[in-house]
Parts: sequence; C-alpha cells; structure tokens
Amino acid sequence: MLPHQTPVRELFVSVDAAEALLRDAAGLTTWDLTPRQIAGLDLMLHGGLAPLRGFMTEADHDGVIRDMRLPHGMFWPLPVTLDVPESFAVLVEPGQDIALRDGAGAILALLSVTDRWRPGAAETVWQGDPAGPIRLGGPVAGLRAPDLPMRQTPNTLRSLLRQQGIERVVAITTGQDIPPHLAGAPGITLLVQPMDGHAGLPPNAIPLPLVPEVAGTRGRLWQALVLRNHGATHLLPSPDDPPELVRLYAETGLTLLERTRIEDFRRGQ
Repeated sequence: MLPHQTPVRELFVSVDAAEALLRDAAGLTTWDLTPRQIAGLDLMLHGGLAPLRGFMTEADHDGVIRDMRLPHGMFWPLPVTLDVPESFAVLVEPGQDIALRDGAGAILALLSVTDRWRPGAAETVWQGDPAGPIRLGGPVAGLRAPDLPMRQTPNTLRSLLRQQGIERVVAITTGQDIPPHLAGAPGITLLVQPMDGHAGLPPNAIPLPLVPEVAGTRGRLWQALVLRNHGATHLLPSPDDPPELVRLYAETGLTLLERTRIEDFRRGQ
C-alpha cells in the first residue's frame, strides 16, 4: 500500500465511548460552533488536519506563528485554535472539558481545554471569521460527524485511490485551469479546488472544496497540506505563485509538478 493510499487517523471515539461521553456531557459547559467552525471541526475529525489531534496549545500556536513548525519539526503554516468571545472564555478553565455543539444543539465533540489565551491583534486566524478574541487549545474527542453536505473525506478518497490503484494524484488549487494534458489522463487523479461549482470537470477530476479557506501565502500552504492529507502526491503551482511560495510548497511533502514537464508526467516519465 502506498503512503497516499494509507488511512489517516481520525479523531472519532468508538460508538460505545461516544454514548458514554454523551451521557457525561449533560452537565458540561457548551460552545455553539459557528458554521465555519463546524466545517473546520469536520475537517479535523476526519483527519484532514493530520497530525493534529485537537486545537493547538499556546506554545504550539506560537511556534507555528514564529517558525511555521509543529513541536516535532513538521511544517505547518497556520494556527488551528478554537476562538471564542471573552464572555464565554471566563466560564472555562484549563483542565476542564467543554462540549462543542452544532446549530441544532447536537454535541459533535468534546474539547479537553489545556490552554486559554489572548493572541496578538495581527495574527492570522484560520477560521476566517473568528467568534471572539480568546483562543482555546486542547485535544478533541469526536462523538459524531457534523451534518454537512456529502463530500469526500480523506479516508474515503484514500480508499478509492487504493481500490483503483492510482499512484499519481495531482492537487490543483483554487482558481487554476486544468491543463489539457492532465484532463482525462489515464492513471492520474486530479483533486480540484472548484471556484464556481463542478461543471466542466474532466472524468478524472474530483472536486474537493475546502472550508474554511484562508487567504494569503499561509492559506495556500495550508490548502496544500490538507490536499496531501486527502491523498495528493503532486501539486501544480499557480503561474503567479512567487518563488518564495513555490520554495515553501516543497515543505508540504508534495512533489511539485512543473508546467513545462506536464506532458512527460502524463506519459509516466
């Protein structure tokens, strides 16, 4: 089994454990997630943010802001935390578990809070529209998947790649045209970030809209890492990507596909 076909670790507990935790969650402080936080939690629970096993601690967060590195040295460009308003944060202490709910009141996960802090005003926020100025960190236990429109999770995609014996998976980031030599190429799967729906995609393309999206260089790098977690092996940089961004793409674990070599790549050379 190739690395991009191997299942990634999800953060869901077993059915029996989920039932027990739900019973215990009745007396917990609860946070109602924003729609973008729900989408982000869904990505995390299904392994799309591997190797993260929850929201970052303050020390992990500061290392990512400073060096774009996790404590064990892995490249990671964006902090991943749960942002809440101060009025809620005062109800939470490190060492406490809180329940994370969707808009209908269903408990999706438990967060074991280890850290609570106020970030710098200029820091990038991964959710795009933060719920508040205080950040919480700690491991997450998934109890149920959010009720979101059907999409491909990392492990459903990796299973498909494994079953079909696909060895080359090209990530095509938001706003790029699909090169003609890659459209419909046998033995190649494309993971495409569609801008305006899925119309016109070739048969070997899988639309994979990633929410929440984050703008800027760090957002593009974050997108590449998430696409890798979904099974991508190669990345097609955008023609307008600056050299520094292209250099950092190499840190994501994806092989860069040069546009001048696309025909050779299609032929397996």
